[in-house]
Amino acid sequence: MVDRPPQFATRSVGRSLTSFQLCCTRNAYFRSVPLDYPLVSLSGYLRFSAIGFFVVTAYLAFFQPEDPVAADEPDMDLKKVYSVMWDIVKLKRE
Repeated sequence: MVDRPPQFATRSVGRSLTSFQLCCTRNAYFRSVPLDYPLVSLSGYLRFSAIGFFVVTAYLAFFQPEDPVAADEPDMDLKKVYSVMWDIVKLKRE
């Protein structure tokens, strides 16, 4: 449930900026003369979000080093990872 606030914020901001019905009532706060179209078009909002996603992903991929693997940490190949995941799925729920 940790990912709920960012999803809510993204959806709310996107809808309020790209929807004329939602933006119409707030038009006076952002513009001196109210207009008949929203602040940002849907394609502009999606383009901005995509560029932001790629910039953050590129930064993390190229400029953020990963933590070194400890010597005492077990070697986790694909079969071992799925085995551990299956063991977690089989745990009893309270």
